[in-house]
Amino acid sequence: MKRLIFIFLMCLALPAKSQMSTEEMVATMLNLNGFLCAEVTSMRKLSIGNNLEVTCVMYRGGSATSSYVIDLTSGKAFKQ
Repeated sequence: MKRLIFIFLMCLALPAKSQMSTEEMVATMLNLNGFLCAEVTSMRKLSIGNNLEVTCVMYRGGSATSSYVIDLTSGKAFKQ
């Protein structure tokens, strides 16, 4: 899990032309935590802790959305 967090943080620091976008990395982190995220529609850093609030379209081609909080320190995600 520490390696996944490191890769995620590196993606945040890379230029926009990297192979995997930040949104794709966040969607992957959510999927690895057992949540559905086909496309990230919004992200914002929370002021409390090292957390990120993420809203996703749950299925490709779908319209249903779901919101999550990701603890970037531990790599764990929680549904809001």
